[in-house]
Amino acid sequence: MFGALLLAGLAFGSVNAQDTPSDPTADGVSITVYNQGTALVRDRRTFTLTQGESVLNFTDVAATIDATSVNIKSLTDPDGTRVLEQNYVFDLVDTSALLKRYIDQQIQVTMSDGTMYSGVLLSGAYGDIILREDGGQVVVLHSAEARDVRFPALPDGLITRPTLRWFLESAQGGEQQMEPTYLAGGMTWTADYNLVVARDNSSLDATGWVTVTNTSGAAYPNAQAQAGRR
Repeated sequence: MFGALLLAGLAFGSVNAQDTPSDPTADGVSITVYNQGTALVRDRRTFTLTQGESVLNFTDVAATIDATSVNIKSLTDPDGTRVLEQNYVFDLVDTSALLKRYIDQQIQVTMSDGTMYSGVLLSGAYGDIILREDGGQVVVLHSAEARDVRFPALPDGLITRPTLRWFLESAQGGEQQMEPTYLAGGMTWTADYNLVVARDNSSLDATGWVTVTNTSGAAYPNAQAQAGRR
């Protein structure tokens, strides 16, 4: 188990199109929860797009998303905005992913006793870190005894949260209300009913509650929810 993973810097891949921030203004979320554990999510957000090509990143995504169901449309300028490319990026940063990306590259490992090793990473699998030091000597380090591992930078393609990414072409720049929609699992609903009969049996009070359970990995504050059947 590693005590810490340290990155000397952050280096992200660049694109030719204008990259749009992933924290757009939330305009409203509506969710239809079906009775077999699937929900349809409609999430309206206002993004600032540039005229021409833009890259739109959307990070508030359910971990249980059905990537084949994703769609997005502009509610502001549907005729002038089109999708060039759509990606679901889910290569998340973790110890295993970093070690895989740094095979044949230089890293630094500090053990629990303070001993520091620096060298080219040959393997990071099966609980061991195998380094080739500058002199050519190969050293095998047990991951459980490592206090921290230093990597020069965050490799391209690794992200901290699952992200939907669209490459868009817009006829006009400025704010646009966009509506991404997708299906996600991990959401269910149940209905409970209570009946209270008056003492003299002259009247009956009936109440009903619908309980929605969300284990999709995303929060939907103030969402408009409804139960559906499929």
